[in-house]
Amino acid sequence: ALTQLNVELNPFEDPPREVVVAGQRAIFRYLHTLNQASTTNTIDFSRLGLRTFPVCHCDRTSLTKLTLDQNELESLPTEIAKLLKLEHLTLRGNNIRTLPLTIGLLGRLKTLDVGSNPIVTPP
Repeated sequence: ALTQLNVELNPFEDPPREVVVAGQRAIFRYLHTLNQASTTNTIDFSRLGLRTFPVCHCDRTSLTKLTLDQNELESLPTEIAKLLKLEHLTLRGNNIRTLPLTIGLLGRLKTLDVGSNPIVTPP
């Protein structure tokens, strides 16, 4: 089993730089979450220090739950609208001031939790 991973000085887009800088534990957690997402249709990237949500994950059209709590997000990509099966989106404890208008295209969305964000315009 892999016990050590060195990814220094590689131009990765995914995992994001802030995850790579956080070290092996954060990288393994990130990659493990993505591996499980194919069977659980869930991604939990809480507390990873993310500044942005990687747009490449907006192509995971079977995703039903996305949790991005307690990061450093200031916004979401407009491509979030591609997650047509998304039912639960949790963004607690970030720095989000506005949400993209495309979030309104998520017709199956049942839960949108944006608590503890400096939102200036209601979703």
